[in-house]
Amino acid sequence: MDVYISSLIWFNITRYIIGW
Repeated sequence: MDVYISSLIWFNITRYIIGW
Protein backbone atom coordinates (compact mmCIF):
# COMPACT_ATOMS: atom_id res chain seq x y z
CA MET A 1 0.00 0.00 0.00
CA ASP A 2 2.83 2.36 0.87
CA VAL A 3 4.48 1.70 -2.48
CA TYR A 4 1.17 2.41 -4.24
CA ILE A 5 0.88 5.80 -2.54
CA SER A 6 4.52 6.62 -3.25
CA SER A 7 4.08 5.78 -6.94
CA LEU A 8 1.03 8.06 -7.13
CA ILE A 9 2.95 10.93 -5.52
CA TRP A 10 5.93 10.40 -7.83
CA PHE A 11 3.60 10.28 -10.84
CA ASN A 12 2.02 13.59 -9.84
CA ILE A 13 5.45 15.20 -9.39
CA THR A 14 6.66 13.89 -12.75
CA ARG A 15 3.48 15.06 -14.48
CA TYR A 16 3.90 18.49 -12.88
CA ILE A 17 7.51 18.72 -14.09
CA ILE A 18 6.65 17.58 -17.61
CA GLY A 19 3.74 19.99 -17.68
CA TRP A 20 0.86 17.75 -18.77
